Amino acid sequence: NREDIIGISISGHGKGLYPVGFGGKFVLDSILSTDNRAYEYTDKWREDGTVEDLRKLTYQDLIPVQVPALVNRLLDNKKEEMDEVEWFFGIKDFLRYMMTGVANAEITDFSGSGILDLNTKSYSDEIFDKLGLAEVKEKFPPLVKSTEVTGLVTEEASKATGLPVGCKVVAGAFDIDASAIAMDITNEDYLAIIGGTRSINEFISKDFKTKNRTTKNSLYC
Repeated sequence: NREDIIGISISGHGKGLYPVGFGGKFVLDSILSTDNRAYEYTDKWREDGTVEDLRKLTYQDLIPVQVPALVNRLLDNKKEEMDEVEWFFGIKDFLRYMMTGVANAEITDFSGSGILDLNTKSYSDEIFDKLGLAEVKEKFPPLVKSTEVTGLVTEEASKATGLPVGCKVVAGAFDIDASAIAMDITNEDYLAIIGGTRSINEFISKDFKTKNRTTKNSLYC
């Protein structure tokens, strides 16, 4: 009985870019997290020292499928369409927007996108300035935690999905983080091994790791 459903949540892949125009219009194609065409931008940021300079905030390398490189490529090649974009989303944030009409960006998702200061868990003007994102910073939605209720299922979304109108929609977590939770990785004694697109392994550390093994055009950090 669908009326027994009191809430739903969504998990999804990180990286990639899902732009939405004003009024919910689609003005640009979505970009999957396996699209490497923006590699020239991350190569440049590595070579000119930008990646290392920002590591004190991002604690990661920058790779072609992350938001900064993808947005810059669109600014250079699709400027007219970019002017019509209201929001930049990750995949699950995009789906929640379509279900609720409310724009948010969930922290675990964007924490791996190279645009957050992980010390403060917030957007950073320094990051935006150094990565050429200052002119579009208003297009990044307000940040929310994975456990927050971000909106309610609209009548239109209810017709499309069968979910009850007014059903609570919770932000949800980035799939890699969600996998660790599902595998009960609760302390430093355990390792999570994920067989998927990138075959990511992960573990918990009490301290930030500030050094990465970086190779040119590497997809992994």
